[in-house]
Amino acid sequence: VNAGRRGEAWERSSGGDLRRRGARRGGGIVSLHSSRLFIQVAMARKRGSRGGRKKKKRKVAANTKNMIYLDWNATTPIFAEVASAMEPYLWKHFGNPSSAHKLGRTCHEAVESARAEVSSLLGCDSDEIVFTSCGTEADNWVIHSAIASKGGAKDRALPHVVTTNIEHPAITECLVALSEKGLLTFTEVPVSAGEGLVSAREVVDSVRKETVLVTVMHSNNEVGSIQPVSDIARLLKEREGVDPWVSDVLFHTDAAQSVGKVALDAAAMPRLDLATVVGHKFGAPKGIGALFVKRGIRLEPFLRGGGQEGGRRAGTENILHIVGIGAAAALARREGPELRRHMQSLRDRLQARLCAAFDAEDWRGEGPREGSPRVP
Repeated sequence: VNAGRRGEAWERSSGGDLRRRGARRGGGIVSLHSSRLFIQVAMARKRGSRGGRKKKKRKVAANTKNMIYLDWNATTPIFAEVASAMEPYLWKHFGNPSSAHKLGRTCHEAVESARAEVSSLLGCDSDEIVFTSCGTEADNWVIHSAIASKGGAKDRALPHVVTTNIEHPAITECLVALSEKGLLTFTEVPVSAGEGLVSAREVVDSVRKETVLVTVMHSNNEVGSIQPVSDIARLLKEREGVDPWVSDVLFHTDAAQSVGKVALDAAAMPRLDLATVVGHKFGAPKGIGALFVKRGIRLEPFLRGGGQEGGRRAGTENILHIVGIGAAAALARREGPELRRHMQSLRDRLQARLCAAFDAEDWRGEGPREGSPRVP
């Protein structure tokens, strides 16, 4: 890994000297950048046997040096501070966090430090954070666990789930698959055509005695609408006074597009039971996520084996990526307000320029109206 000025790349000559060079067609250059530092990772891979077989050149993606990247809802680059925090866990700290020796303890401490950073970002306690491989795993885990203790009885109605018609496929495809197997039923509450907002009242009114889970995304990745999750939590709590059985209904939000972009305080929503976090949406690497599980909520383990993650998720921890999401969470907590102002300023400037460039009849915007809740 060679850190250089923006646009520079390096290679070793046949004599072993390190020299500056331009982009190489067959070398596999991967660029990781932030506003402060540009890192290029050069992966040279030789092919062929000792017998002198001709080396194959590998094709790489087109040069993106001049590309204006606007797809941050799909993924962000790994922030430079995050990459720096992760680097020692590639080479130096390779122990198993479950091991009792020094290498293991060092890695265990790193995992718990990252857990504390993520919990601080969400306003919850560290023991309420469980690391997962991604948001899809977290979402699927919530659904499977919600129906595990309710389904299967022949004399009981199928478990029921309330959701919306704009959820991520990690929710919708899981619900469809389980429905086709006869394991649950679900209701999709539609959002408004213009702003893409769901009615909190309609969501709560869709809850019935068979309902085991309400899952509503926190913000939408297509139009940026922030859903009324706090209002849903409040109305669920109010309905418990009328229908006490509502207290057994789990409430989950997929906050993949919100964490790191807008403030999300789990402590301010006591009726919120579960929330999905995705690392690569706010500067961490792909392949790491987290699930907020409110203390007292018991999830049926999705993966069984060792006793990792407090016995809730088996499998040796992905220390490298866990350190990454912890570092990204620390950045988001420290720089969140400034980052939100910056993103909103860029968004407003872009929208103003587009509006000025097109006639009114040619301009059509989707999503929340000005003043309505939306991600920056």
